[in-house]
Amino acid sequence: MVVQAPRDVPILSFAVWRAYRQNPPGVTMFTMFAFLISFAVASIVAIVLHSGTRRFVRNRLRYVDAVQKGSAPWLAGAAVFLASLVIVPILPFVGIGTAITAALAVGSGVAAGARDIRQGVLPVVFGS
Repeated sequence: MVVQAPRDVPILSFAVWRAYRQNPPGVTMFTMFAFLISFAVASIVAIVLHSGTRRFVRNRLRYVDAVQKGSAPWLAGAAVFLASLVIVPILPFVGIGTAITAALAVGSGVAAGARDIRQGVLPVVFGS
């Protein structure tokens, strides 16, 4: 008696496996472009938010003692995360990963700005 594999279980040859590996099901050109666009948006948001937050803390919040506390970056990041959760369902190509990235960027910007203040980095004054 010969035992055969059931019909619903595919027998993968090397060619079938290679084709499956190169083009897995569910991954289309649109999903690849959507991933690249969302990654680019998240990267740009992170760079802009980090640098803007760092400059704001360094220049405008220089004499605010609450910025020097250890909880300030965490609170700023949590506030941005909660605010971005409202925006995430509305905008295309923006997901929960972008919200987390924005929160981390703002938190690290606050921490870097507070460190700049402690190290004595002078504020940037434009127009003088």
